[in-house]
Amino acid sequence: MSSLLYGPGSATLAVVVLDQQQLGDPTVTSALGVLLTLLVLVAALPLLVMRRTVPTLFGGR
Repeated sequence: MSSLLYGPGSATLAVVVLDQQQLGDPTVTSALGVLLTLLVLVAALPLLVMRRTVPTLFGGR
């Protein structure tokens, strides 16, 4: 999906990671992979906390 969002002068993080991997730069690829993982965790943590504190809004018991 992110390759569909790629255009001249802009790129998504996933496209940049794949480009760096194909260029053979493992250091930059690893750093971008860690960055992407941290961004997903930062976005997921508030949702997990809200799910535990307000279970009826998210289909809990």
